[in-house]
Formats: sequence, structure tokens, C-alpha cells
Amino acid sequence: MENFKDNSIEKGGDVTIHAVFTRHGEKEYVPGNSETGLTEAGRKKSLELGRGREEVDLIKPYSSQTLRSKETAELETAGSPTANKGEYRPRKELGFQFDPNSDFVKEINRISREIIGDNRAEKDPELFNRLMGQAAAAQTDYYLSFSDKKPDAIAPSPKEAAAGIAKMVDNYLRMTERLNSGSVLDLINATHDLNLSAFLKEVLVSEVDGNRIVGFNSINDIGGTFGYNERFEVLIKTDSVGVESHRLLFRGQEFEIDKKKFQELVNKK
Repeated sequence: MENFKDNSIEKGGDVTIHAVFTRHGEKEYVPGNSETGLTEAGRKKSLELGRGREEVDLIKPYSSQTLRSKETAELETAGSPTANKGEYRPRKELGFQFDPNSDFVKEINRISREIIGDNRAEKDPELFNRLMGQAAAAQTDYYLSFSDKKPDAIAPSPKEAAAGIAKMVDNYLRMTERLNSGSVLDLINATHDLNLSAFLKEVLVSEVDGNRIVGFNSINDIGGTFGYNERFEVLIKTDSVGVESHRLLFRGQEFEIDKKKFQELVNKK
């Protein structure tokens, strides 16, 4: 990792890391091909999000190995006003592979057909979008119900998917002590909606009727599934002597990350 601005102390003081974890942008729909790139709208949105970021010392893109995620991370980075752009790196922790012929995928498809139906072209766009949201929520809850069990021979269990995100966050937390004081970084991590939902299911702390709640029962409890380009940010900061704090920013709110559950994920093999 490169070194940046040097203030009054050598390393780790007054460092800020914006660790952005985003779902990929809108992908092209090609029957029989799930590994497509972004649509023109998806490319435009990713660039716009980059242009809306503040200028920092470095912006660096990471993603799963799917084309749609790679394009999302690279385009958001390309659009950023930050001149110092790090080299793209794929990260296996951000990936989500599955067996397209598994019972898991068959059930995912059945949920879609049951809620949306087969003849999508005949539906009013507003109705179709609403049904899509309902189907996505049901599919996400179905996946999360597997907890620490793999839904098929290839796909990660929800806890494995959550652990991948947690280990990346942990790496970024450790990164602060290696950076010159005063450094500000944007780290763009493009991944998939189920990975993001799995992480929040494990560590998100909210208050409900005065009670501290870790996780959620249904994805609808936190406002539904992740739309294209939707994200959460782990904002990592150190003070002038390197003491670290972090917050999770999601849908306009600030949340605590449960430290015990987070560490369990980091330690998961």
C-alpha cells in the first residue's frame, strides 16, 4: 500500500478510510447467461456515483470476479475526482458462486415465478418493480435461512459470505497503522446483494422499542434488499494518536457493529 500525507506524527494518526461495500450496477439480461456486464444505465450510474465522491488521497477499486462487479468498481473509481487511483484488484471474499442446477437455484427461481409470474412484459412497470422487490426479499430471506449451512455444493453459507466481508473490513481496520498520518482513502468494494445482506444479518445493531437488537428476522426489517449500486459504508477513523473508531453508515442512518459477532466472523475458517 502506498504512503500518503505526513502530518505531525509518523503513522496512523488522523487517518480516514471510507470502506464502501456496494452491490454491482444494473446488469444486462441475457437468457441463459448470468455472468453479464452492466447495462448502459448501470455504467452511467456507477460513473455518477464516482463523480459525487469527494476528492481524497487515494481511491482504489476491488470486486468479485464477475464482469458486472468489476465494471461497477472500476467505473466508480474512474468517475471520482481523486487523481490518485489505485490499481483494480479482484477479491475472492466479495464473490458469490453457485450451482445453476442445484435445488437452491430452482427454489430461487420458483419464488420469482410465484410472486412475479412468467409474462413480465404484460405487467405495468410500477407493479412489476413492486413485485420484483417482494420476490427479492423472499429470495434473500430464503438464502439467509441457511445460516451456517451451504445452500448447495458451491455457494457459500450466509455466515461464510458474511465472514468474507468481515475479513475485508478487518484488513482495512489494520491498514490504518501503516498509513502516513492525515491520509484519507476511498476503498470501493463491489459485490453482490446476498453477501451484503448476510453481513448485516450478523453484525448490524439497531434499537427496537428500547431494546438492542443484533441482526434482523427479515430483510424487510431494514428496508428491503439491496438495489443496484446500493451500499453501506464502514467509516474508519483514527485520532491524532492513532486511537481507532468505526461506524456503519446505511440508508441515511448510523449503526453500531456488534464487536463480538464481528470478531467471530473474522476468526471463521
